[in-house]
Amino acid sequence: MNITYYALSAYNSGNLKPRTFTLDNVSREDHYTELTEWLKSIGEEEYIVCDYEGIPECFAGEYSINEAFWEAVDLFDNYPLGAIAAWYEHYNTMDGFTDNYVCEAKSETDYVEDYLLDDLLAQVPEN
Repeated sequence: MNITYYALSAYNSGNLKPRTFTLDNVSREDHYTELTEWLKSIGEEEYIVCDYEGIPECFAGEYSINEAFWEAVDLFDNYPLGAIAAWYEHYNTMDGFTDNYVCEAKSETDYVEDYLLDDLLAQVPEN
C-alpha cells in the first residue's frame, strides 16, 4: 500500500513536490513522523493527498488517511480488503468487524450453501 502527498502550498502555486510513502508494516506514528520530516526537509508544513494505491477509497481522504485505516491495518493480512472496506463504509467504524465476519464467498449462493452446511446442519442432531 502506498500513498503520495504534495506539499499543499506547492500544490496551490503549481510547483508540485510529490512524495510517495509505503504503508506496508508501518505504524501510524512512524508514517506521520516520516511525513513530518519530509515536509520539514522541503520547508513546508501542510500536505494534500495526491494519490494512493492499495488503500480502499473509504480510508483515503483529500488531506489525510482516515483514522479508521490505522484501526483496520492489522486486519489486512487476515481478512479480504473488500470485506473490511464494506464494513467501514456501512458502519463507519471497525468496531465489531472480527466478531461478525463469517467468510468470503464467490456468490450469495455459495455463502448460503456454506452457511447451511457448516452452521445450521451442524447443529442438527444425527438421530
